[in-house]
Amino acid sequence: MRQFSLKEVFVTAVVTLFVAGFGGAVINGYVARAKPTISVTSLGFAGKVIKISDAVKEASAEDVWGDSLERFVDFETLVAREKKANGVALRLETAKKDVDKWLGPASLNKQKAFDKNSLRETPYLRGHPVTIGSHIYGNLRRRQFSDLPVPLERVMTEFPDILWPLEQAKGRAGWRLHLGRSSILFKTNDSDFSQQEYEQQRLIAESFARGVADNIVHIHKTFSDSVATEILKLRKLRDVIRNNLATKAQLAVTVSISNTGGTPIVLEPYLAGEGTLGEERLPFILTRIMTRQKPAVPPTNEVSNLLQQLQTQSRQNRRGDKFLVEEYLPRPGTSPYIAVRPGTATEVTLTSLKPMSERGPKLLKIFEAGVLQFRVVAQSLDGAAIASEPSTFGRGLSADRKERLEELANSTGSLSWNWWRN
Repeated sequence: MRQFSLKEVFVTAVVTLFVAGFGGAVINGYVARAKPTISVTSLGFAGKVIKISDAVKEASAEDVWGDSLERFVDFETLVAREKKANGVALRLETAKKDVDKWLGPASLNKQKAFDKNSLRETPYLRGHPVTIGSHIYGNLRRRQFSDLPVPLERVMTEFPDILWPLEQAKGRAGWRLHLGRSSILFKTNDSDFSQQEYEQQRLIAESFARGVADNIVHIHKTFSDSVATEILKLRKLRDVIRNNLATKAQLAVTVSISNTGGTPIVLEPYLAGEGTLGEERLPFILTRIMTRQKPAVPPTNEVSNLLQQLQTQSRQNRRGDKFLVEEYLPRPGTSPYIAVRPGTATEVTLTSLKPMSERGPKLLKIFEAGVLQFRVVAQSLDGAAIASEPSTFGRGLSADRKERLEELANSTGSLSWNWWRN
């Protein structure tokens, strides 16, 4: 049996300790390394100050339901205007349909006055007091309301029976018609109304209170004839704003980043994003924009805070400025690095560096179909890539996702999903 010298034993012990220590350090470092994962949790659209097209500017000037837009407006103002144009057009279309349906038999009525029940069924009083009333009020303000066939003097003398109580509102605010449990205000405005418009609104109110058939039919017919043009202008404004938004808006993506490892990780402030549908690839460069937040505001409000800050920065443009001037010095907190502590997760909102331009209409079309897949790739400071799995987004539920949900629910045997098909 070989016997080892003291020197050999010492050297062997030192080498063993070194290898064990180094190996342990390597193993501990590997176990305690950062373990980041990233997921895309929401997708939408945001923007800063937008230079509107000539088509939008001209269409807004023709819209009697809103102010003419300046050359530069903030994103949220343009989004709100598109929503308003679409909503008003839909309300006018519905009201016109009901008015036209009512006008058929009403126009054949040979009676001078409607009775109380017939009066209650008129479109103005029954279903569309706000829509028709707002239209009349606007025409009166613009001095565009046509004279009624039966003037006020004749209404007061030839139609003495008051079917529904009518009283003058305080401060010359108009006339209020009481219909039992509800009432309708025929509004006036001293700052916009001359005495002539004031008397015209009174004539309209008195006509409904007394059931003056010729005047009531005339009011509805005038509404039907004039709103047809307004509906076309509102649709045009809606469409040109949508075209402007589709190219000028920026992509806004929320991602959740978790780190289950034992050491922190810092990610670059710029991420790669990609929207896909089959072979179609729509690439984006995304960046995080910090917002000034109060300590009590949770991270989930980052999108609303971002938009609020963008609105504040562009307030001067809503006041009518003709030029967009960028600040010379960048503000602190712009595009910061993303740090994730060990054992934590953070939610970050990203926006595309540039507007969507020609990619916008394509992306929106895929989004509307409910089949937009989007993924992001982040990069750590040491150059490691962290990629998310594709997440599917859309305004509605695609047929494939609906079918998968139904199959999953039915496979559990605990739920009946027959209602899903309805």
